[in-house]
Amino acid sequence: AMALAIWQAPRGVAAGLSILLIGAHAIGCWPSVISRWNHKQPWALKGAPWQAALRIEPEEQYLGRVLPEYNVARMIERVVPAGARVFSPDAVSDAYTSREVIVSYQSALGETLMDDLLTPVLHDFGPVWSIRFEWPPRELAGLRLVETGSDEVEQWSIHEVLLFAGASYVVPKPDWLLRSRPNGWDAALATDGNPATRWRSWWPLYPGMQYQVDFPKPLRLSAVELHCSSDQEQLRLRLEGRDPQGRWEDLPASMRRSDREPQREEMKRLAAGELKRQGVGYLLTDLEGGGMNVIAPDIANNPASWGVEQVAAYGPVRLYRID
Repeated sequence: AMALAIWQAPRGVAAGLSILLIGAHAIGCWPSVISRWNHKQPWALKGAPWQAALRIEPEEQYLGRVLPEYNVARMIERVVPAGARVFSPDAVSDAYTSREVIVSYQSALGETLMDDLLTPVLHDFGPVWSIRFEWPPRELAGLRLVETGSDEVEQWSIHEVLLFAGASYVVPKPDWLLRSRPNGWDAALATDGNPATRWRSWWPLYPGMQYQVDFPKPLRLSAVELHCSSDQEQLRLRLEGRDPQGRWEDLPASMRRSDREPQREEMKRLAAGELKRQGVGYLLTDLEGGGMNVIAPDIANNPASWGVEQVAAYGPVRLYRID
């Protein structure tokens, strides 16, 4: 708009205004001047590092001096073998390392692995609820849990789905067909026997969400127990069963919810083990990072309880190898 206004001015006035604006812009963008009028401190050069620009000061020395993240990236490059993957709650300076770093919030895998690591540390993320449905024993070819409530924030999640025939636990079989809506890709996390992992809807609660188990042959069942986190107060479930003829109907089941205390020390190793299972060999944390780095102090205090070993450090940043 300013350029158009100047364009409409007489030539002499336009030339003068253009020189004035260019000069003002150059002065206003000079590194030492920016902080005088912009107190939010945007990304900008600090001074005029001509010695670094002319390579009088070596590149590595300059970057290591002005950019702490550079030193972290080079530490990863030195310690982590080629081809190995690193998980980090926060982003790193990827441009300075050739190693693959999975950041918690940059991918679905990163979100899931971060969720696993938070489960032993944050109370609300752990399987602290037991929701049990019981009914008279009957032959069933499938079970389906259906959400009937809704919430704008809360998500549905299940750490473990446990089936029972009387007092006997029914061990999950590889030929069971697991389905969920939404997020059908992670349905198996609710039957993997690992309390540190959980299936999550990754979508706020809405009526019609489903978690379903189909059996190749009918099983005589009398109960299903869900181990869940407590961050879903608005969860409202209905239980359906599929008879041997394939018909779905509501099961006349009683439901009760109770509190439970999971084995958190065991869950720490299981969480790190899930990273290993997903092809991640190293874990990077920052003791001063905040946010998702809430896991950092617990790991630093007792790495062995997580099944990891510290192999490098830079300031508050710790790099661990997952055993």
